[in-house]
Amino acid sequence: MERFNYKLLIIEDDEPSMVYYEQIAERHVKHVYFARNAFDGIELFNKHKPDLILTDINMPEMNGLEMIQRIKLSKPDLRFIIMSAYGQSEFFIKAIELGAKGFLLKPVDRQKLSNLLIDWGKQISMEKEYNKQQEENHKQKQLLIQKSKLESLGKLASGIAHEINQPLGGISMALENIIQKNENKALNTAYLNAKMESISQHIKRINNILEHIRTFSMIQKDDLKTHFNPNECISNALRLTKSEIQNNKISVTLHLTDKPFSIKGNRFRMEQVILSLIGNSIEALNQKAKEKQNYNDKQIKISSSLTADNLILETEDNGTGIEQENVENIFDPFFTTKSPDKGSGLGLSVVYGIIQDMGGTIRAESEKGAYARIIIQLPIAHNKL
Repeated sequence: MERFNYKLLIIEDDEPSMVYYEQIAERHVKHVYFARNAFDGIELFNKHKPDLILTDINMPEMNGLEMIQRIKLSKPDLRFIIMSAYGQSEFFIKAIELGAKGFLLKPVDRQKLSNLLIDWGKQISMEKEYNKQQEENHKQKQLLIQKSKLESLGKLASGIAHEINQPLGGISMALENIIQKNENKALNTAYLNAKMESISQHIKRINNILEHIRTFSMIQKDDLKTHFNPNECISNALRLTKSEIQNNKISVTLHLTDKPFSIKGNRFRMEQVILSLIGNSIEALNQKAKEKQNYNDKQIKISSSLTADNLILETEDNGTGIEQENVENIFDPFFTTKSPDKGSGLGLSVVYGIIQDMGGTIRAESEKGAYARIIIQLPIAHNKL
């Protein structure tokens, strides 16, 4: 006979009844715990966290329903079944109000108890399998997000190096000036203080860049949710892609709302969304330049606007565009119009997942050879920054 892998707690103060329940329960359930009163029941619940409680109502000092009320303070979705004798209808009404999953009349019928434990064993097993699958799916999703994030940083390596080289150049120049002034016996305290302040600011800039990259690249917790302004994510993403945009002679136009607002979510994942969309636009523009001779009008437009309840964020480029029949598929996992060496088709599906997690929507509009536009809608957190 199959024994189900779940935890059952039985609370019963009558010794013969407890022995009777034990004989039946241990035939069907692998982990069975027994308590002689409500206080022991609470203690065993806190220790073992059972999946199901089977409890008598009439017990000394504290009855079964009072015990259930206490336990539900820490576990509102508690599953419990009540055992009681005839003529105690007031207890059954209270049990229903507390959310009882079933009732057994005393004396408890052996077959009814067996069937109940088997039915719950099947249901709990299905729930655990579902939760296990959900957890596995969640882990895979997190890995895809992290993979996409690291791919973005890999593509932006030259831009990041450029961002760091600028302050490094300033530090180098300041030190050369100090050395030259010192050799010429022209170094004074005011000049030295000014140069040291300049060096300090350059170092702070490098630290800020490295700290931002470190935080962005690390695995983010799901509960890392704050109120933030996505315009800041756009600025950070453009700073990281600045070198690539300039090298490819792309014009970027911004139309960002200046009204105070915030959304709730993970700011680094929102930045990842913007980086992914900008990266796709750069690739589409460069591809069009390859296909069309003397094409120099490379444009990316980014805008943010507000409705009563939502942020509308749009990115648009005048690159290769997307075939109409493919527009609805671009957010599907592994769908890509690129050659195998250019993309895995995970970028936009990751973007889609991030926006969904933030309670938003994302869609695309495009005309082949003319433009591609991505429209994101996110709920506003109705408390200002």
